[in-house]
Amino acid sequence: MKLKSWVQKINLNRVWEIAGSNPIQEKELVFVEVSHENLNGIGEASISVRFNESIEKVLEYLENVESLLGDDPTDIKGIVERLESIKGAPPCAIAAIDMALYDMNGKILGKPIYEMLSLSRQDVSPSCKTISLAQLSDWKKFLPEFREQRYIKVKVDAKSDLTVLQEIYKETGAKLFIDADESWSPEAALLKCKTLEEWAFIEFIEQPIPANQRASL
Repeated sequence: MKLKSWVQKINLNRVWEIAGSNPIQEKELVFVEVSHENLNGIGEASISVRFNESIEKVLEYLENVESLLGDDPTDIKGIVERLESIKGAPPCAIAAIDMALYDMNGKILGKPIYEMLSLSRQDVSPSCKTISLAQLSDWKKFLPEFREQRYIKVKVDAKSDLTVLQEIYKETGAKLFIDADESWSPEAALLKCKTLEEWAFIEFIEQPIPANQRASL
């Protein structure tokens, strides 16, 4: 099998911001194409600085693993295991190749991937849209996008006024996922959680405190 990769910049519909990061409105992704005979598959790697990934590292890895793919595109598990055996392999790069292989196998079988995995489209759990920090202060501007959502994720930080969550629920009726992206101190998290546990529309709180403070968690 052959492997090629390239970088592509995408423009976001609106500014994206989470705790501890700068607002962005464009993002660079690495795309991969795996080809075999007359078939191909496409995958995408979303670079995570949080996990010490970079476009340069991902491209360097991809440029050196074509020989590990072999000649059997149906052996997805074996291919992924070989890719993971490389020390320091970027997870997002492996995910992109894995995605491309599933894409190719769907074409081989003439089936969508959910059928390959014996899944039903009707049984897929609903996902959620996200209100990022950049939209939190004027989230009502985007209300039409969120009215039909069963679940909404809300990005917050240490300075966020959590009463806005009550407003979001009142306007949408959606269950809320709260994501603090490690921005709360353990002491602050305890106080906030005591308030949030009284609000039945809160489903869970994600990454409340810094990841390196496991004992406090």
